[in-house]
Amino acid sequence: MDLKEFLISDKTLNRSELARRMWPSNKKPESYLSQKLTGMLPFTQKDAQRALKVLNEIAQDMNALTLDESYPVPQVGRPAQNKD
Repeated sequence: MDLKEFLISDKTLNRSELARRMWPSNKKPESYLSQKLTGMLPFTQKDAQRALKVLNEIAQDMNALTLDESYPVPQVGRPAQNKD
């Protein structure tokens, strides 16, 4: 699957945030990206490079996440107790 197909089909990606990060000075980046992905405007090599750069930045941010060691570890075979 190429990058443009991924951007069109993937539902887990927040395209609005992607567009804002690709074109931070554009007043309507979400609309601009939508027009490019639907063919109203050409999706260029430069667009693909911008998208890939932002996606790599997001991936780095996600890879840097850590798990807080204070979270309780559930015991196997016992349902979690709701303390609300």
